[in-house]
Amino acid sequence: MQHYRYRDSRKRRYASSHGRWTWIFFLVISCVVVVGLAVCLIYPLLASREKKPSSDATQVFAPVSAVQTQLEYRTVKYAQDQVHRGELILVNNDNLCQFLEDSNLVSVYEEKGEGYKVSDTTVKVQQSVMAPFNELMRDFQHLTGYDEVMVASGYRSKEHQTRIFNNNALQDGLTEAEKWIARPGGSEHHTGYVVDLSIYTDQGLSLDYDGTAECRWINANCQEYGFVVRYPEDKTKVTGIDYEPWHFRYVGKPHAIFMTEQHLCLEEYIEYLKQYPVDGGHLQVTDGDGVTYEIYYVPAAEGSTDVLVPKDKEYQVSGNNVDGFIVTVTL
Repeated sequence: MQHYRYRDSRKRRYASSHGRWTWIFFLVISCVVVVGLAVCLIYPLLASREKKPSSDATQVFAPVSAVQTQLEYRTVKYAQDQVHRGELILVNNDNLCQFLEDSNLVSVYEEKGEGYKVSDTTVKVQQSVMAPFNELMRDFQHLTGYDEVMVASGYRSKEHQTRIFNNNALQDGLTEAEKWIARPGGSEHHTGYVVDLSIYTDQGLSLDYDGTAECRWINANCQEYGFVVRYPEDKTKVTGIDYEPWHFRYVGKPHAIFMTEQHLCLEEYIEYLKQYPVDGGHLQVTDGDGVTYEIYYVPAAEGSTDVLVPKDKEYQVSGNNVDGFIVTVTL
């Protein structure tokens, strides 16, 4: 009898153990099935909500197809300080203005055309800015009939910029001031290639310029006249300055058109042009009038730099205020 009791006990233990393992097996299978179903259902939702990368992030821009130049060259020697002169100089808190003395500043009030106002007679810009700006504002006024846009600011000395920065820092705090105001030496206004716009109504009201309503046309078409909105809304991490729809920078027509088409701010464009060296393929841009330009980069040497320029074509040479020269040829 003991023998049979032993066998019966072992059977009961086996049955009990077998039941537990069976239960555990089915529990594991059930969990796997539930997790699998959850993944199948939830993953598409998560994927659809995946964050797109910010357009402010540092990007590497592939070059537009370069053209093999047919230009014949001659050499022109440029002094070291010429790197800091020209319509394409990049001025920001990392690349300070050099304040060269012989800039060709003129009074906007004395040179102005029709279709806009000027805040006072002391506002100045570079001479080369006036003709394209007058053309831009004349066309704007003819198309819209709106004539309440005012040039509020142009060139600023380092002392003037210091006063503006310090006043804003005292009023709003340093962090807030740095969002809108470049530090002295790092302001684009030092170049003379900038105009800040505002609104001054016929009733004597002074309003902010936001690039909307009638003024939308200016912001949408300024590149055809050689200007860009210098601090775009989605480039603040690159420029270091918050969106300023009123701040226009003159860079020249082919550069403004290409920057706008490729959605490049000036920091990005200056770096981008290094992909078109003088001894390689060049960038070609055609403007709205059908004029084609060839653009290439020449790195600065220590001391003076021998810059290759075309023998028989109209051209402009601008420093970039960083490390070289940009040559723009009219074909």
